[in-house]
Amino acid sequence: MERSDRKTNTEKVNLFVYGLLKRRYSYHNLFFSRLTKEVQIAYIPGILLVDIKRNIPFLKVETFVLQGSKDIRKDLHLAKKFTPIKSKPNYRTKKPIEGELIVVKESTQNIVKLLKKLDDFEGFSGEDSEYMRVLINCYSNGYSIPAWAYVANKPKYPLQQYPLSNWSVDG
Repeated sequence: MERSDRKTNTEKVNLFVYGLLKRRYSYHNLFFSRLTKEVQIAYIPGILLVDIKRNIPFLKVETFVLQGSKDIRKDLHLAKKFTPIKSKPNYRTKKPIEGELIVVKESTQNIVKLLKKLDDFEGFSGEDSEYMRVLINCYSNGYSIPAWAYVANKPKYPLQQYPLSNWSVDG
């Protein structure tokens, strides 16, 4: 969810991360250490896949709310229409995918910079990218919360289903 706080001139953006951007990995600090944020455990329905050649995770989702584009400001504006609702998850897969919901509260300029850096890191540059940035519904503390996530689009190498619902470098 992205919302503007007129008094402090800050925006809020939600991100769902499930791989190297989680708190326990150094990439989390690289992108999020200087930002105002909250982090909590969250779950989404989907399938966790892994590129076994590079040991990197990919998330496959059946549905998403909004597909991201290279126009980040427009994406943030469109995403404001979607807000958290009290909801019980409806998982179609046996195990929901566990990740982290990162709620970043910063100026619009800093949020746009962050998403641009994440797009570059994830290789999201358009429809032929390995990953696609999408707005999905994740579940945390009894709420369905819209959050941006990077999901499988056109991976370079074959993927294999990951046996667990929570990815780690150690496998």
